[in-house]
Amino acid sequence: MGKIFYKSSIQTKCTTIIYACIFFFVASIIFEYLLTKKNSQLIRKGHINITKKISVTSLHLLVVFLLYLNMFGLMTYNMNIILSIIFGNVVGFMLFGMADKNKIRKIENVGCCHSG
Repeated sequence: MGKIFYKSSIQTKCTTIIYACIFFFVASIIFEYLLTKKNSQLIRKGHINITKKISVTSLHLLVVFLLYLNMFGLMTYNMNIILSIIFGNVVGFMLFGMADKNKIRKIENVGCCHSG
């Protein structure tokens, strides 16, 4: 039974491993983008209407889906896939997360009583 499972798994062909690594790399970048987008929508001040709740909820659904997808990739114990997930998260954070941190700091500093 184990041989049948591993024959069809992603550990059998080199091209399949490369495609899986590219897939998980891109999925990790998209995960970081969606996580940043969701956090920036939650931080914004203003009236919360039903459309905003639906958009934040749908973003949360996509974030959780990609999180579990990355978890399944990690559970293959394939170092190529694990490294592609890690590098995808790093690249995604460098592209999207660092810019969002500056926006968060600007929002937090509005209305501050003191400087320092």
